[in-house]
Amino acid sequence: MVAALAILVAIIATLQVLTIFFFSGASEPLTGHFTGSNAHGTVSFNFIISTLFCQVPLTRGWSLISLCADVLNRNITTLLAGIDYRYVMRWNQTGQQFDIYSPRAVDNPFTTMEYNTSYFINLNVPSADMNVSGLPAVDLDISMVSGWNGPGYPYIFNTSIMKYFNSTKYRYMMKWNTSAQDYMLYSPRAVDNPFTDIKMGEGQLLNSYADGVLAYRKTLLQS
Repeated sequence: MVAALAILVAIIATLQVLTIFFFSGASEPLTGHFTGSNAHGTVSFNFIISTLFCQVPLTRGWSLISLCADVLNRNITTLLAGIDYRYVMRWNQTGQQFDIYSPRAVDNPFTTMEYNTSYFINLNVPSADMNVSGLPAVDLDISMVSGWNGPGYPYIFNTSIMKYFNSTKYRYMMKWNTSAQDYMLYSPRAVDNPFTDIKMGEGQLLNSYADGVLAYRKTLLQS
């Protein structure tokens, strides 16, 4: 055993490069290289992180959604390729109104979708799945203004909104009921609320008392 270990160390010292494979549970493994230097006694790692694949369901009419990963290609035409949709809307925090994207318009106020923002998508067919590929979202700070905001929820797990909804900072939160095609309103003062959780792929509108930062901490959200 000792002899075999000595041979392995000698091989590494000679080649000074060892390929390491890690499997993250995604469709492809993480890969990297180990580099050793006898002269300086240093070790360095260079990893390529596997991408994440997830799906966001859409329903005829309006759906309020969030991207479930930090997408590599943020272009709307790419993200909604093959989907029969009419409009995409995002909340303009400064103007306190919706900006509307149309695939038929010559000029649009936005052409990409970000993983820190929620979007309304208007679908022409009964249902569709939006395929999302990108890096897993990590801790995130999202700027908020006094009034309504449209922060995204960019994670692949469900969580209680009470892990980030601070009643001293926020007045209301709204999600969208795709069946009724209407808002669902959460209030910390209400006796009974229509929801207390947020699910992967769901979007939200959050009413803030003042300018500030919405802080997502992944470890807390998963606990």
